[in-house]
Amino acid sequence: MRRLLWLIVVVLLAACAGIGPAGEDVRDTVVVRVTQEALPTYTPLPTYTPPQPLPTYTPAPTYTPFPTSTPLATPTPVPEPTATETSEPTDAPTATAIAAHGMFIAKNHVATIEQGKLTVKLARILFEDKASVEKEQGRSLEGIGAEWDSATILGEMMFVITNASGKTLSVYPDQGIVLIGSRQIELALVTSGITALDDISGDIYDGVTKVGGFWYPLPRVTWDDVKTVTVRFDGPVDEHFNSMGEEFVFVVDLSSKPQEPLDASVLEP
Repeated sequence: MRRLLWLIVVVLLAACAGIGPAGEDVRDTVVVRVTQEALPTYTPLPTYTPPQPLPTYTPAPTYTPFPTSTPLATPTPVPEPTATETSEPTDAPTATAIAAHGMFIAKNHVATIEQGKLTVKLARILFEDKASVEKEQGRSLEGIGAEWDSATILGEMMFVITNASGKTLSVYPDQGIVLIGSRQIELALVTSGITALDDISGDIYDGVTKVGGFWYPLPRVTWDDVKTVTVRFDGPVDEHFNSMGEEFVFVVDLSSKPQEPLDASVLEP
């Protein structure tokens, strides 16, 4: 019995001696594992990046309108011949009237052409010897220009122009050409407007009717050449210079040498 008790004591002592270190190891392991798992991993804050500056404001380009229609410059010589009703015979010409008035050929209500809703009426075409015009005007037409000095015949055209297009249109009858005989007369630099009437060259607003015309010299043209006359000028353009119609072309037969007097109806639309 005593041996059994000692044996139990020895076994208990031996067991206690082995548990101590092992227990410490387990405890330390648990503490280490718990410590390692409990602490959060350190994550550094992201590097500060300053915001990008806003783009510099660039204003929209200023609108530049299309250039307005500007007709070619035409000289305004002084003095200018002007047309008056007293310049023409008041009835059918006789040999006496022609001798007093001088030679002339005149036709009224020649033709009307519409292009792009711009209606152009060639209301009157006239050819008269320069000496008669000078006598009627009471002044000399010499010194205006070389073409005027050398010409013995002057031409006159009157137009009635109506714009019904709904927009502003431009037309330039005084920058066209006249074909007569073997001659081509460039009107752009030789015309002289009729002072009492409208300026028909350039802008014509919607709904407006203009009545006007001009004189021009015919150097190296004789009365035998005045048979068929062709008048040509460009069709209308809008405010951006876009073409709104074809060329205006008037072909006038004067082979019968008409001498029609000027009357008020000629200048009506």
